[in-house]
Amino acid sequence: MRTCSSPASWRRAAVAAIVLCASSAALAESSSASPPQEAQPTEWKLWNGRYYRLEADGQFACLSEDGRRCSNAAPSVQARPLRCDRLPKGGSKTAGPHYQGNGHRRRNHWCNNAYANLFAEWKSYKPLGFDKQLATTPRGDVMCKSLDGAHCLTADTAASAAPIVPLVCGRPYKEQMGGLSTGYDDPKHWCNSPELTRHDVAPRGAFFADEVNNPVLRHSLELGAWNSDDEPTWILRVQLPGRLKSSKAELSILGVSAYDDPSTGATLSEPRIIFVKNNMGKVLLSNYVQGHPSNPSFDVDDAGRATLAIRVRSGGLIEYFQYAGWDLPLASPRATGNDFQTSLFSRSSLWKHSPVHAQHRNLLMIDTYADSWPYDEHTKEAIHRMARVHDLVITRKRRTPND
Repeated sequence: MRTCSSPASWRRAAVAAIVLCASSAALAESSSASPPQEAQPTEWKLWNGRYYRLEADGQFACLSEDGRRCSNAAPSVQARPLRCDRLPKGGSKTAGPHYQGNGHRRRNHWCNNAYANLFAEWKSYKPLGFDKQLATTPRGDVMCKSLDGAHCLTADTAASAAPIVPLVCGRPYKEQMGGLSTGYDDPKHWCNSPELTRHDVAPRGAFFADEVNNPVLRHSLELGAWNSDDEPTWILRVQLPGRLKSSKAELSILGVSAYDDPSTGATLSEPRIIFVKNNMGKVLLSNYVQGHPSNPSFDVDDAGRATLAIRVRSGGLIEYFQYAGWDLPLASPRATGNDFQTSLFSRSSLWKHSPVHAQHRNLLMIDTYADSWPYDEHTKEAIHRMARVHDLVITRKRRTPND
């Protein structure tokens, strides 16, 4: 038996759950507080006859006996790391804070080759429109997976026993390409791709009823803290039944503070910022696409595909993207916070940061709507009558070093 729940009721329930979790976490933290553990280097790993590891600060190093060159010896008490960010440049001096080179800036250097094979976290960037496998060096440069240091493998290339010889953006890329480009000087180049932090394919949601008893399928995700300097971007690709079908998909980013109202003792939800106001009531930083028989949406292609995205630029300016199809990278934004009249906002058109602590949570919500309940909400018929989530992509700006 289904009961109809209003937006107010599910907001109260959601906030109560948030407060309960926050209170439990605070109690656990206070009862089991312990001093933070200092970061430690990783264990030595053998590759191509030599040993390598990541230092406590994330920098890459080989095992050395004299502090000037990598050794073929096995790890011992006398062994010391030769760090890639503190390589001696030559002469009689040893590596030190005022006499440094960086092996990651050199083409086909062991710093990049060994790291690419041992510690690099390779990801497919196909969801962002780049048919490549990318990773980042400890220095912060982007690199693609390659077997010859010149040609990137496609995202779907299967793993092989052949050693990886990465193509690294910046000075190594410029040397490989004959001094024409670093990759960073082309805004559409894969070297300038944002960092992919999350990719969920067809995430699962839960049904509930809106205030007029229409079905809503909600996907809810708790987010970490973010800052506008990282330019976080949330991208949603959906499949609607079609441009002429009654359906809707909505992407919302929420910053929720939970506290006790001293006058009533009730737990309330205080949004840090409220933006668009639509026919469903107040929505936090929201973007939606809709198909309707009498008002076909041109932000949905003939196959029912649409892309929604929200990005917070450095400084806090919010950009909204909405277009037909699933093509990435993102094109020009449809609108920004400055494009709306201030009367539509309850507070500000900027959102510079959103922390996470015992009294504050960040949430992402995806809602898909239909105009009536199917006979059984768990059948395939139910799914086909509603917009379906194809995937969710979350990115942030890369911190690439200056050459």
